[in-house]
Amino acid sequence: MASPQAPVDGSAKDGVAGSGGFVTFPSASFTRDSKSLATYAAGKWLPVPRESVSSDETRYAYVVNSPDPFLHVVTIATGREVVIPLEPLITAATAARTRPGSGRAVLGFEPEGVYVQNVFLYSDSHPYGLALVEPASGNYVDPVGALSGNGEYIAVHGGYLYSGETADYTTAPRTAKEPYWHLIMMMQLKGADIMGLPIQVAEAWRSGGVVRLVGYAAPDVPFFAEETSTLYAVDMVYRVSDRSFSGQTVEVFTGHPGDPNNPTGPAVWDGNGTWFGSDSGVIWYYPDGGGAFMPVAIAPIHPVMIAGPCR
Repeated sequence: MASPQAPVDGSAKDGVAGSGGFVTFPSASFTRDSKSLATYAAGKWLPVPRESVSSDETRYAYVVNSPDPFLHVVTIATGREVVIPLEPLITAATAARTRPGSGRAVLGFEPEGVYVQNVFLYSDSHPYGLALVEPASGNYVDPVGALSGNGEYIAVHGGYLYSGETADYTTAPRTAKEPYWHLIMMMQLKGADIMGLPIQVAEAWRSGGVVRLVGYAAPDVPFFAEETSTLYAVDMVYRVSDRSFSGQTVEVFTGHPGDPNNPTGPAVWDGNGTWFGSDSGVIWYYPDGGGAFMPVAIAPIHPVMIAGPCR
């Protein structure tokens, strides 16, 4: 499946629906679907990013800031929706918001609950902070102790938390797309060091370039796109058992920076391999266990993003 753009705010009436569709193999033919939205999961199109769908594909979540934030949790099979008021970003002294134009957004939907972060509405500034909301009770849980307030978190997936850092002294390649970081750290949410902070198990960086998290080959094996002025690469980073920061990196694709055919995210794992889109419409596939990182189809839409696997 491929979808270049679609509603991602939880409301199917927003954004551009119907511009995606299905790719059939082995013919690699594309069929447009007028009902297509952002994500395909549990046999349905859903108007949210894939990270907002629960890991068991039974529910999805989104936040409406109106102006105070409300978390909506929807059961996919029935359409039943639960609305949970979130803590507004206000000061104790006045009703004025501590950060004007701030709201909340979903970062990930894991078995333990929905992770939400603070965002600057109508701004390109990176989100910050982190909290875990338990849908059944509406309770907040601080998942990462002292890190929760200010960190720039990229994703929560499979029990791991990803955070990014940008360096003012490091420039980005001219062709690099935001959001990007100069360093991405992978931390284990369950388990902490002696200070009560998550254990860092791997990191990704590229000297003289930028990195982006583009998807996963398994819950604990991320793909990173790394770009410099002369190279575009996709790497797999295996977490390491000795808790060293470097991880075990395998470069699975190399290309030229700015090439519209380069594989991009969000990449989607189907249990046997991982699918990538591209700016040009080329769809890529990388099988589990190694092998060729190969183009397998060209969709008549671009950019093309993988919405999800058909089963």
